[in-house]
Amino acid sequence: MRYDAILFDVYGTLIDIRTDERRASLWMRLARFLRYQGVPAEPQILRGLFFTAARASQHTSAERFPEVDLLATWGVLLGELGYRGPDEVLL
Repeated sequence: MRYDAILFDVYGTLIDIRTDERRASLWMRLARFLRYQGVPAEPQILRGLFFTAARASQHTSAERFPEVDLLATWGVLLGELGYRGPDEVLL
């Protein structure tokens, strides 16, 4: 029998992804990177915008148990911060 594809649920099946989006040092580093790129960003504001946009991406999904659309989330977040450049530069 030939298989064209095999799919896995990677959340705990093959690997255990442990992220802590609430850690302050993460937002400090991201804000520093964005400021270096010319995007005005403060850690606390960046964090708040991220979680607001992430929740919005889930609420607008037609899925019963939606994942966060991170590309859309960061696109909204960067727009809120005033970034108007090409997406591929920062995403």
